[in-house]
Amino acid sequence: WVMPRVDRTISKAERALHRAVPVTGTARRGLLWGIRELQVSAFTKHPDQLGLVEKIAKSNMARAIKDPALRAKLTPDYRIGCKRILLSSTYYPALAQPNVDVVASGLSEIRGSTVVAADGSEAEVDAIIFGTGFHVTDMPIAERVVGEE
Repeated sequence: WVMPRVDRTISKAERALHRAVPVTGTARRGLLWGIRELQVSAFTKHPDQLGLVEKIAKSNMARAIKDPALRAKLTPDYRIGCKRILLSSTYYPALAQPNVDVVASGLSEIRGSTVVAADGSEAEVDAIIFGTGFHVTDMPIAERVVGEE
């Protein structure tokens, strides 16, 4: 599932306020944290409350993906929240580009610059990106990710 990423630029006035009155920045972070914590209850104890979230995700897809066949390929076959939700406002528009083909099938074979899907379809490719995920809390990666805190 993909939800729109709600980003906005923090205005100069807001930044000045946070510098002058640091508790306002702390309050903003606390509010965002509280909103996310409320969502945890829906995911873990009350999945029936996720209907609205799923509608928002479907609406997000419908706005960006006009082709019903492509929407069908991209619509997960599990309830929202069963797996990590991607936050992006650019994912669907990228997949809707005319030079992009979405193959909703596993990879069966690579023959030179041709990839063969489990459904038998073939495609010539310039590059193959193999992403297995990034688990920031698993060792040894967690020991290599460093920062202020």
